[in-house]
This record gives sequence, structure tokens and C-alpha cells, in this order.
Amino acid sequence: MNEKLNTIHICFSSDRALVKYIHIVLNSILQKNSHHNLEIHYIHDFEDCRDLRRLKEYVSKLKNVRLHNYIKKWNYSYSGLQHVTAATMLRLFIPDLLLNVDKLIYLDIDLIVNTDLLPMFRMNCGPKGIALKNSIMKSSQLSKIKTRSGNAGVMVMDLKTLRALKFTKKCMDILKNPSLNKGTHHDQHIINIFCEGQHAKLHEKYNIFSGQDDHLTKTYNNFIFHFAGSKKPYLCNDHKYGYLWNAYRTDISTEINAQDSKKNYDQKFQDFSFELPSDGGTINLGIIVAKNNFKKYCSTNLGDYIQTLATINIYKKIVESTNKTKYTFVQFLNLCQKNSIKGFNFIFINRDNLSEPSQYKNCHDIITIMNGWWMHPKDDMGNIDFNIPSNITPIFTSFHLGNKKLVSQKNLSTLSSFGPIGCRDHYTLNLLQSHGIESYYSGCISSTIDFLQWQNKKGQIYYVDAKKDMNRGSSKTHRHVDLKDKPIKECLSRAYFYLKMYSESMFVQTSRLHAFIPCMAMGVPCALVSPKGDSFDKNFMSNPRISSYVKMNLKKSSFFKSKYSLTKKVLNFIIEKITY
Repeated sequence: MNEKLNTIHICFSSDRALVKYIHIVLNSILQKNSHHNLEIHYIHDFEDCRDLRRLKEYVSKLKNVRLHNYIKKWNYSYSGLQHVTAATMLRLFIPDLLLNVDKLIYLDIDLIVNTDLLPMFRMNCGPKGIALKNSIMKSSQLSKIKTRSGNAGVMVMDLKTLRALKFTKKCMDILKNPSLNKGTHHDQHIINIFCEGQHAKLHEKYNIFSGQDDHLTKTYNNFIFHFAGSKKPYLCNDHKYGYLWNAYRTDISTEINAQDSKKNYDQKFQDFSFELPSDGGTINLGIIVAKNNFKKYCSTNLGDYIQTLATINIYKKIVESTNKTKYTFVQFLNLCQKNSIKGFNFIFINRDNLSEPSQYKNCHDIITIMNGWWMHPKDDMGNIDFNIPSNITPIFTSFHLGNKKLVSQKNLSTLSSFGPIGCRDHYTLNLLQSHGIESYYSGCISSTIDFLQWQNKKGQIYYVDAKKDMNRGSSKTHRHVDLKDKPIKECLSRAYFYLKMYSESMFVQTSRLHAFIPCMAMGVPCALVSPKGDSFDKNFMSNPRISSYVKMNLKKSSFFKSKYSLTKKVLNFIIEKITY
């Protein structure tokens, strides 16, 4: 566990039937809480089962999560709610079972967490040591002793206070008192009788009730959604808010394999090596930069330069293996720009001015990764320069067709001749395949960044072109207008500075793909949201240019597999071109 992070204790309680869904709730928690240490306490009434073993295996692979198990039997009759089992009564024993824990958040398993839990965890639980959201339905508003009643599906519990008040003993006394129960032995009734209406009030966004105040999902970008009532998302496919649950609904084996894929990637490229013919020649490598000679400026989008750094990192693996030399990334970046690496020649190529000969310095056979957003006009008429000169050997990967003028017969023929085309998004993939061009989904080249790793040195939260969730953290942007007049060297330095800043942060929340994807690649806890901060913005989610990354954001299981696949594929393409 990372000692520099905040620690949040979370408790679940269930029987054998519900354990298979805990990883789905945990996946949702991790979306905006992967920058905290999470201590998960699971109380259950069975010894062992396959689903519990798989949950333990999954959690064991998560860097900042630990699972603690407690076995407890309910030895009394149960006549509670029809859709709730007797295992929920085990909540009454939490203070006595978790003796080394002073405070926790209790969560039912029929909910989705779409918020940072730290502010909620830190709230004052009042004189009774429990924070609840007040019940809304008229039949539930008052407890059995006519005091204000709260919903126990989400609770913040101050266990020190509850132990001092002898919570468990008093709850069992209430259970055994027929005048208080009147035939109903449900733990929520018992907890509310104990609280006597003096529970601390939980903010309404921390327990939004399905079918009661679910309109609040449009009011708040950050919330806990509770599938209260008998209709559960894991039992039916037609729930109005089922998409919230389904966003995290994966097979736990897939999640386990995802963690193994990350480890596999790290091991595969630690000692990457290959042999080239020793003919003594110079290998020319092209580096695409987002510069436009007609408009006489560089891109003002930091993401363009982050992708260029990812390309340079691919070349770094080739150079290190060939020359049997290791470089830091900053060393290699400086050497590339000075063109002072033995056996290699680096040519910086303006993306929007491909046919301009002066930039190539009479070099031939320039192997060039052609990635990113294509392309801006080269003149006042809006014409584009997609004339790839014969001295370039292009490798199209992470290609995004951004200008519709590229969809001409001539340009499509050009792309077809250099296939297969690796596409950054499904929009580009579907468009090219509709024109019969051999292509595949590659994802973004910035997913291959591995020259920085998450360290959390600064403990800072960054909101990058996204609305801040709360009064902490710093707002950042990838739109840097001053870059348009800067030399490429400075633009790349700025991009590296931001990547390093992210790698040392606690958490990054962003609407920018080229902040989110590099953060994923570096292992930085991060979340992709719409610019207004919403994880479930339907317009944002359905955009075909980013939809695959939205899925990656909510279900990260395939990310490291695709990262490895893209790195390997591009390296093999380059080696093949060099060799033959």
C-alpha cells in the first residue's frame, strides 16, 4: 500500500449470492478513488466459495486495495424486506468485528459510486456516530419510534463512537424487544431506532434512490446511485438506470487478466532487443510534428506534442537495442534534436507540408511513424498536402482522419497503398473500411508511453480541461496559445513537463484524450470525463472518435493488452522496413 495516499475504509456485507457483484461496485469506486488506499472489509456468512476466491485474486492484483474478510453467522430469525437477505443484519456487528478500524463507509452491493469518497469519509458523524440520508418515501420517513428515519444502504460510521455507545449490544436489545420490532426484524429499522433521529445528515448526492430522486443524476456530476427497492440491475436488463451498472459490469476473470497484461507489458519491453544487418549504413527516422508553414505556427494543443514524444520513445527502443546503449528519455530527446546519435539520422517533418523538399535534407528511405490528427490546410483555398514523397517509408498507425478533404479518391488510394492503416478511433476505422482500405484499430500511440511512471510525489489533483469536483486541486489546460510562435524544441519540452507533472500527481481528471491515455499508460490514477465533469454525458460517450476510450475509462481491462500489441506491432513494422 502507498503510505503517501489517504486511506479510506469501506465495508460490504452479504451472503454467497451477492459476492459475485462486489467487483463491479469496486470497479466503480476505483474510477474516482484509485488515488486513495482502499481498505475493503467484507463481512459474510459463508466459509468459502469460488466467487470469493476470484474476488480475492482480483483485489490482490490492485496496487492500492486490500481485502479483509470476516465470517459471521446470523443466529436469529429474520423477517425483513423480501428482497434483502438475513446477511444484511451482519451490519449490526461492524463495530465489534472491525476492532482496528475507527471509521468507515458502509455500502450496499446494489449501487454505483461515481464520486471521490474522501470528503464523505471525513464528515462528522454526529453524537450517534452514524451519517445517513433521510428516507424519502412517506412509508419510510419515520422510524418505529416516530423519529426521522434514514436509509442504511450508504452509511458513514464512526466506530469509536459506536463502540463507546455499545451500538451492537443496543441493536441486539432492540431486536429482541417485540414492542419495538412489531414482527419486523430488519437492520435498517433497528439502526434508526438506535439513532433516535439524531443521525448526521448525509448529502443527498451520496445516496440517490432509484425511482425516488433519481433526477438528481442530472443535477450532480458526482454521486452514489443506489438501486433501492426490489428491482436490481444484476437481475434485470431493462432498468432505466441500468447503463450506470453496465458501465462497470465485466467478468472478474477479464479484470484479473487486465492486471496480468500490465505486468506482461512491463516485462516484455524491459529487455527489448533485436539484431540488424551490420552494413554500416545510417538509419533515417522521421518524426511528424504539428507545424504548418502556410500559417507559420505550431499547434497550440499540447496533446499533439505528447503524441510526438510517444513516437520518439518508440524510436528510443530501436536505437538502444541497436547501439546496446541505455538513455534516459530526456537524454534521448536532446540527442534526437541535435541529431548526434551514431548510425541514426532524425528528420522532423511538418505534418501539414509533406511535399516540401527542404525539410528532408536530401535524405532517402526515411522510415516515419505517421500518427495523430490529419490535417490542416496548406493554403487559402483549404487544400491539403497529403502527397507523400518517395523518400518517405510511412508506417500509418494511431491515424485519425480529422479533415474530410482527405476522403478523396487520390488520398484514399494513397492510404490504400500504404495499408494496413492503424486507426486511433473507430470513426476513422469504419470510414476507411467503408472505402475498402485495409485497416485495424490500433488505439492512440500515447498509450505506449512508458518513460515515466506514477510516483505521487506532489499529492496534487489536476483537473485538465474539466470542471473541478470540489475546492481542492488545480485546473490545467492543454490549450497553450503561446506555443504557436515557439520552436518545436520548446513545444516538446512543455509536453514532457506536463507528463512529468501528471506522473507525480495524486489523481488526474480530464476531458483530454492525450492527458487521459498517457496517464493510463504511466499508471497514474485518472478519469476521463466530459468538459463539464460528467462521467456519463451521453453526447460525450457516444462520440465515435472517443467512444472506445470512454469504454476504456470505465472498463480498463483491455488497455495494457492493447498497449503491448501496439508497441510490438509498430516496432515490428520498423524493424521489417530497416531489415529489407
